[in-house]
Amino acid sequence: MANRRLLGFLPDRSGVLLLAAALTAALALLGFGTLVINKGEALVEQQQARVQLAEMQAQNRRLTTALEQARNGENIIPRAYQYFGRIPPGLTIVEGEPAQSDASPQQPAGLPWWAQFVGQIRQGLTNLRIRLE
Repeated sequence: MANRRLLGFLPDRSGVLLLAAALTAALALLGFGTLVINKGEALVEQQQARVQLAEMQAQNRRLTTALEQARNGENIIPRAYQYFGRIPPGLTIVEGEPAQSDASPQQPAGLPWWAQFVGQIRQGLTNLRIRLE
């Protein structure tokens, strides 16, 4: 008797096939979504690696140039002055000051247009509420 009741709740053959197809489609969509997410992360990592590679190549060029200059004896004295933070006697260093502009400092433009608009709406609603009271 109990078995007949349980059999009444079970779907027939077409229902089982429909349920299996829906489950397969859901799993396929889940797998596709995971694939898309993983590919996006891989592309971001690839872009970061390219940026890092470009920075390292620029650094390599600077270091290679500095190495060749050191091997040739160029820039030894200025580098030594820079490293030790001293200048030789009789040498004066002239440091330039940044040019001062005659223009006055830029004043903030004030509130953006949308903030002014919202303020006007609030003021209008406040006035309306005061009139109604």
